[in-house]
Amino acid sequence: MKKLRFSILMALLTAMIMSISVSPAFAEDVVAGQEDNSDYDEYEDYDEDYDEDYDEDYDEDYDEDYDEEDLFDELMEELYEEEEEYYDGEYFIEDMKEEIANMKEMLPKAEAFADMVLELDAPKRVKQAVRKFKPLANKAKGLLVRMENALAKDNVTPESMDAIWDAMERIGDSAGDPLGMMLEWFEENPEVVDSLNDEQLELLQFWMEDRDEEYDDDDEFDRGRDGDRGRDGERDGKRNREGKDFHKQRAQFDQVYEGFDDEDFFNELADRIEEEMMEKVMRRVNQRVMELIANYIDDELAGQIVSEIMNSMDVFGDKGERLLDNNTKVYGKMDGVRLDRLEGKLKDLYERTRGMVISSEIADELANAWEDARALIESDASGEEIKEIVKVIKDLLEENKRYLVVGEDAIEFYDVGFDNQDWYFDTVVTMRESDIVSGYRDDSGELTGYYGPGDDVTYAAVFRMALEATGDGEMEGVDGEWWAGYKAMAEQLGYDTSYDWNARATRGNVALIIADIFGFELGDYDGAFGDVRDGDEHSRAYQAVYDAGVFTGEGDTGNLNPGGLINRAGVAKVMSFAIDYMERSSFDDLDNFEF
Repeated sequence: MKKLRFSILMALLTAMIMSISVSPAFAEDVVAGQEDNSDYDEYEDYDEDYDEDYDEDYDEDYDEDYDEEDLFDELMEELYEEEEEYYDGEYFIEDMKEEIANMKEMLPKAEAFADMVLELDAPKRVKQAVRKFKPLANKAKGLLVRMENALAKDNVTPESMDAIWDAMERIGDSAGDPLGMMLEWFEENPEVVDSLNDEQLELLQFWMEDRDEEYDDDDEFDRGRDGDRGRDGERDGKRNREGKDFHKQRAQFDQVYEGFDDEDFFNELADRIEEEMMEKVMRRVNQRVMELIANYIDDELAGQIVSEIMNSMDVFGDKGERLLDNNTKVYGKMDGVRLDRLEGKLKDLYERTRGMVISSEIADELANAWEDARALIESDASGEEIKEIVKVIKDLLEENKRYLVVGEDAIEFYDVGFDNQDWYFDTVVTMRESDIVSGYRDDSGELTGYYGPGDDVTYAAVFRMALEATGDGEMEGVDGEWWAGYKAMAEQLGYDTSYDWNARATRGNVALIIADIFGFELGDYDGAFGDVRDGDEHSRAYQAVYDAGVFTGEGDTGNLNPGGLINRAGVAKVMSFAIDYMERSSFDDLDNFEF
């Protein structure tokens, strides 16, 4: 049974807020211009009491048909009967009550803010974005109602709780773009802010103040759009340990890892792990592994590697915990090695092992080899015996490099390495995890382990990626070149296949292919790119890929450069953005969501 690691408190609205970008200066101006409001003061009082004991009678009308205490007590016993560590039932009850209460309060504010923008003289593009937002709010409300019903019927499992989190996060991510567009419009038009009445200004203040408290928005937004996670194992500077988000995560950590009370470790972990990644780490890493990590988090080499693995949890998924387990297993056997006795090749191998991700295929053998090495060193073994264990460890590390490319825990290509920190690493590996890319094959059809990120990409490869991403795939039983089945499928689905499939793809045509296959809605051109004019043949499609965040312009120019070539790393990046947009924009599966 999968353990529920942490609450989904404020998942939807946090995701919305964390997805938007407005300057802190503007937020301060809006807040400074807001007059006192008793209703808002009540909200602030509620926020200040956030961590205090919750009044169980907060909503007598919440549900009169069942006893909440009895329900949640029974739910806790059922969900965690197979777990040794789990949330305290009372904590979980209070957490769920707070979540429901907060979401009930926040969703109407979000809808009211959207309605307010529609009433103002906002440009067409902003109003179109707002109209996309309103159905998302309805989806969230519907999901919340069904979640309440499921809880009332004692019908929730740990797996469904994880699914709830994912669903809320999807809705929140999608809603973040139109909300961000609304706030940016206010920032660009201060005269509109001046024209707002008290009630409207209060709504604007509500969103701006929450946004300003979360984090340095411009930096976070830019990092997300660039697709560069900055996997350096340690973030620049230390977390603000006085902020409520830090204390909230500390409280979650204490509940997930019950009895693991090590403040220094958590502080070190928080400094090394990206804030938004910490929750994913807590969801995926069990207590045994986390306690092992605590032994190595401040180690110069081992701490760097385990931090990098945790910062890539969204890329590695379930592999992440296995890799952490593998590494700590090997480190455990290395701990007894006397460093003052290490020299030459064995010392080099020690440092290589501490600074390498360890695959499942060789973890046990490598751990045993280092245990043998420790015993040989302690017994003053002969030079020949040391030479032999050196060869064993060296061969295992070479095997490990291969398994990290083609094995059970494959996390890289030979030319897209985990330790290189290339900007495209996360994108390419995520696409491979989804079977959208696989890398080059040799003449016999076997994978070579190389991706070729800097190589030009053919139209055949672009169509393959797009069709695999949308789930259409290739048509079976079609003779010809390797891409013949994909072309046949594209033709059957009515897509434009008039390209030379063996030719090198251009940025403009890749944009057209993505807009076509992913079914982007084409509206009016609104000046997305400096080198595309309104009325150009494909300007509407280019605007669509811009609005979806797929192509956002090159470097400082912001131009599309439609005739320029695009390499394999670049097409993986824009394809991943298209997939993200598709997933954020489609919520039909939530209509029949089963708890």
